Amino acid sequence: MAETDMRRDEARETGWVRAEYDFSKVSATTAIVETVATATGQDELAMQPLAETIPPDPIDDLFRTDRKRAADSGAELTVTYSGCRVTVESDGTVVARPT
Repeated sequence: MAETDMRRDEARETGWVRAEYDFSKVSATTAIVETVATATGQDELAMQPLAETIPPDPIDDLFRTDRKRAADSGAELTVTYSGCRVTVESDGTVVARPT
């Protein structure tokens, strides 16, 4: 797993994972892949590339900004990737729930 400034809260009994990222340091797409890997127990490198499922540039563009402005924007995106429903919020929160 890549070194990031994040905190993970895992609820193993329910299978969902909530992670916090600083999108000025980590791209939203990297955050999606890392959080899904944790939620599903998969190796990030063994997972289907995100770009084969979802175009990564628009996602990264939506959340790429300074942290204060991003948090104030209220942007939220929910996608399905690698067996999880993933919600990304502008404040850096990423939640992955296996489907």
